[in-house]
Amino acid sequence: MSKFINFAAGAAIVIGLAIAGANVAPTHAHPTARIAIEITQGGFIIGGTSGGGLVRYHGRDYDVTVSGLRFGAIIGTTNAVVSGRITNLSSLGDLEGTYTSIGASGSFGSGKNYQQFKNERGVHLELYGVQDGYEMSLDIGGMTLRLSD
Repeated sequence: MSKFINFAAGAAIVIGLAIAGANVAPTHAHPTARIAIEITQGGFIIGGTSGGGLVRYHGRDYDVTVSGLRFGAIIGTTNAVVSGRITNLSSLGDLEGTYTSIGASGSFGSGKNYQQFKNERGVHLELYGVQDGYEMSLDIGGMTLRLSD
């Protein structure tokens, strides 16, 4: 059974990376802002995402909230602390919106986290960090970022 779980997790990650490759920000793109957020994800078939953090844009920090839904083969929960770069951001208002992703992941305890998202205005998020929890997923989802009042 353990060999099957390891194989399934590895296959899910490889498939997710292949699918996500079509929605990748250019690696040479110059970041226009930085982001640091903490998110919690979880679910069973239908999943959710929530959290918040800070965006640094033109030398100022702005609070953001994160929420979202995911659909697919999802089971478990994780908590991630991630930071990264934002590219293709023309104005702060372009940051708000729904960021989509298609992917697969497997998390069993603590580990590294890497995610890429793109919103309807063409803004890209590239996030790195660590996560804790237990989750396997092959899903399509959206994460909405909103500037806090």
